[in-house]
Amino acid sequence: MKPKMYVNVIHRVGADDTEPFMKQQQICHKNNIKTTILLRPEGFNSDDTIRLIKQEHDMYGDEIALSLHAVDVQTKKSYGIREGKIWLIDFEIRKQIIVKYFEKFFEVFGYYPKAVAAYILDARTLNFIHENYPCVKAAITNCFEEGIKMFAGNQNMWHLFSDGGPWGAYYPSKKNSLIPAANKEEYCGIVGLPHLNRDMLMTITSRDDLFSGHVANVVRAKAYDLETGECPYTFDFIDMWLEQLHYNSFGYYNIFVSPIWMTDNTMLDEPGSLSIKLYDENMEYLKKKISEDRVSIMTMSEFGEWYTENIEIGTPEVNNWRDIICGTDRQMYWYIDPMMRVCFDGNIGGAICDLRPYAGRINKDTGPDTPNLYDMNQPYIISAEMRGGVHGGSLHTLKIYINKKEYCVALKRTSFIAEGNAKINITPVTVKSDGIKVTFESVIEFDGMGGMLITRRLLDVSDENAEVTFEEYDRTCFGTTQYQGDLRGCKLRIKDAEDTEELEYRYGGKELYKADAKVLEAVYPQIGTAIEMSILSDDVNGKAEEGFLFSPFITLSAKRIMKKGEELRTCLRIKRAD
Repeated sequence: MKPKMYVNVIHRVGADDTEPFMKQQQICHKNNIKTTILLRPEGFNSDDTIRLIKQEHDMYGDEIALSLHAVDVQTKKSYGIREGKIWLIDFEIRKQIIVKYFEKFFEVFGYYPKAVAAYILDARTLNFIHENYPCVKAAITNCFEEGIKMFAGNQNMWHLFSDGGPWGAYYPSKKNSLIPAANKEEYCGIVGLPHLNRDMLMTITSRDDLFSGHVANVVRAKAYDLETGECPYTFDFIDMWLEQLHYNSFGYYNIFVSPIWMTDNTMLDEPGSLSIKLYDENMEYLKKKISEDRVSIMTMSEFGEWYTENIEIGTPEVNNWRDIICGTDRQMYWYIDPMMRVCFDGNIGGAICDLRPYAGRINKDTGPDTPNLYDMNQPYIISAEMRGGVHGGSLHTLKIYINKKEYCVALKRTSFIAEGNAKINITPVTVKSDGIKVTFESVIEFDGMGGMLITRRLLDVSDENAEVTFEEYDRTCFGTTQYQGDLRGCKLRIKDAEDTEELEYRYGGKELYKADAKVLEAVYPQIGTAIEMSILSDDVNGKAEEGFLFSPFITLSAKRIMKKGEELRTCLRIKRAD
C-alpha cells in the first residue's frame, strides 16, 4: 500500500470568536474535510460556543478537544496567579487547573477529551495527563525550532523557548517531552504532535513561524503576490511535505489556524479576506490530494490511534527539503532517532549544520519550581547558525589538503540523494588547488540509534603525483543560544590499539594526538552526552583539541593520506556519557 500523508485540520475557539470560527468550519466542510475543534477554557462559559461545537460534532464528526495553552481569567483569579501559560505555572497548581478543565469538559460533553494541545507541554505534564486521563491519545507538545529566533524576531519579548524537538509526530519520552522514546517503557503514553508544519529550510535561516502550514503566517511573511493575492508557495509547501513519502512510511501534516487570523483584527497590514481566500484554496488543494489517494484527513485522536497501531517506537524519520521560496538549489536533509536530531546543509558542502543530542535524556520540565524556568530548549552540540558557521564555528565537515594546502569542503555547494530513512548520498564535489582537481563523494548511513557511518571516497585526482589528504573534522560545543555553555569539566579522549589518553577541558588550547588512532571522544557531562568518532580505516592520524576562550570548542579530527579509489571511513556516534 502506498504511504499517505495524514492531515489534522485544527481550529481553536473560545467565547468571542464564533463567527470567524464558523467560517473556517464551512470552508472545511464544503471540501468534505473534518476538523479537530480545540475548545479554549473561556469557551466553557459561552452557551453559543458550546452549542455550535456540539452541532459541528454531531453533523460532521468533528472532534472536540481541549486547549491547554492559556489559562482563563476566572481560573487565574481563583488560584491567585497572574501567569497565563500552562507550562509556566507551578506544577502543583498546574495539576489542579488541568483536573478542573478535564472535569468541566466531562460535565459539558459527557466524556473526557481524547486530544489536548498547548504550544509547550513538558514531560511531567504529559505523564500526569496520561496517568489520570488515559483516554488522551494525542497532544500538541511543542513548536518546532522557535526558541531564540522567535525571541529575537518578536522584539525580545516572546518566551517560547522550545527549540530542538521533533518536526513531526513522535512518541515523547517520559523523561523529556522534546525527545522520542527509545522503547515502550520510556514512552509517556500520548503521541506528540508539532504546532504546525514548518518550512524545513527557512527554519534554519529565518523565523520559521513565518513559513508554515498556517496561511496567515505566510501572509505575515509577505510570501504572496502583492498585486494578485496569489500564493503558490502554500501549494508548493504541501507538495514538499508530500515528497517526504518517498523516504518515510507515512507523513504527518497539520493546519492550525485560530479564528482571529480570519478577521481584520490582527497585526497584519492585509485584510482578513486574504487569509480566508488562501485558507479556502488550501482546503480545495487538500481535497484534490485526497482524491489522488495521497492524503487522508483524520482528527487528532484518530491519528494518535493510527500512529500507535502502525508505527513502531524508535522508528527514524527523515526530511529532505528543497528551497521552495527563494528559487535556489539549496537542500537541507534532516534525520531524527531516539538518540539525536541532525541536519545536513547542501549549501555548505553537506556539512552537519545542526545536531541535538538526545542520549543524555536531560530534564527539560518548565515552571518556576524547576531550574529551567521557561527554557525548554534542547541543547545543541553543533549549530552553525548560532555558533559561528563555516569560519571557525561549530560544524562537522571534511577538509581536504592538496600538497598540504587546506581546503574546507564547507565552502562548496552540493545536494543530497536520499535512500529511504537510513542513507543519503552527497553529490560528488570537486575542489581545486593550484590547477589540481580533486573529486570525492560522501555517503552517510544511519543505524537508528545515534550512529552515523560516514564514508568519504576519493573518486579522481587530476595529478597522480599530488599528495591528497582527507580530514574528517568535528567541532562542537553546547548551548541553547548564541552563547555556549561552560565547557569546564568536559573531557577529551583518544585511543589507539594500546592505550587511552584523556584531557579535562580548561580552555587551555591543548591537544591529544595519536599516529594510528582508533577512537576519539568528547564528553559533555553537563548534558549527559558523549560524541564518539570511531576510525574504521587504517593509517589514520587522530587528534582531539581543547579550545580557548576566543574559540571555545572541542575538535575531533581524523586525517588520512588518500589515493584514487580509497576511502576514509568513520562512525560518529551520539551516546550517553559514561
